[in-house]
Amino acid sequence: MSNGIRQLNASFDPLQDRILFSLGAQDGNEFRFWITRRYLLLMWTMLGRVATMFADSRAKGDPLKREALAEIAHHEAQNTADFDTAYEGGTRLPLGAEPVLLAKISIKQDQAGRTSLSLLPDQGQGADIGLDERMTHLLAGLLQRTAIAAEWQVTLSPLTPPSMGEATASPKLH
Repeated sequence: MSNGIRQLNASFDPLQDRILFSLGAQDGNEFRFWITRRYLLLMWTMLGRVATMFADSRAKGDPLKREALAEIAHHEAQNTADFDTAYEGGTRLPLGAEPVLLAKISIKQDQAGRTSLSLLPDQGQGADIGLDERMTHLLAGLLQRTAIAAEWQVTLSPLTPPSMGEATASPKLH
């Protein structure tokens, strides 16, 4: 997605047992995706890697400073986010009206050093989300709150050291 993100939204659909993740772009496009538990764990790992990269770039090799900077970045992003404005969606749906089931994910970096998260289905078109440190932590917070609401019993470690975004499924009891 080459245009800027205007709004993010995530909600749990109990009938689908999936998270509906929507991105509203500045140009009026809206991208809708289904996130499964498996994909959430993959996405969380990737967000942890990106958060580590941002913290490392500012800490210059000092692990204590990296930990503090990551924690500050996470709290600043969560405290300055607007969670009260209702999600408005978009007027155009370039990937179609039905949400795309996500299957693949990767981190990309362009020649200018800008980072993006590539969200892709098994086949077909997906979207690239441009990430800076704030967007990384905003997206993580949104997914974390939605996973809790879904009662999926997954552990999404904070995107701060030492775990930096580890994700595990809780043990199943029968």
